[in-house]
Amino acid sequence: LLATLASLVVMLDQEHNRDTKLDAGARKRTRDSIRAGIAYIEEHYREKCTLNQIAEHAERSPIYFHDVFQDVMGMTPYEYIAQLRLEEAKRLLSLSDMDPCDIAEYCGFCSQSYFNFVFKKAMGMTPLNYRRGAAARFLDAENEK
Repeated sequence: LLATLASLVVMLDQEHNRDTKLDAGARKRTRDSIRAGIAYIEEHYREKCTLNQIAEHAERSPIYFHDVFQDVMGMTPYEYIAQLRLEEAKRLLSLSDMDPCDIAEYCGFCSQSYFNFVFKKAMGMTPLNYRRGAAARFLDAENEK
């Protein structure tokens, strides 16, 4: 995932830099700080992860990091964190028998009700319905063998 994101960062950064007057050194520092921010987020997304912490790790001011991250990645750092949490929750709902409340806590959501709200908004169904669908898809795949 990090390698894919790193190549996406490079590609988006190249497109972004066509429209700016940054010198090569400034572009490299920007690219490096976005990579550092992504690495920090991917390591800490299950924890309370603040913009100040991410920006400090990326050696940028919070506002600058937020704006550049959004320009390059097409989403805010918080949207990226939410995306990682949702992907992990979907994985756990599909592949484990963990209780959704435990999944919410494990993935870094502040409560199960907020997890349910965010999940339903993003996926169009509750976490339990997603799990049921994943189980049905698994059984269908097994029956096709």
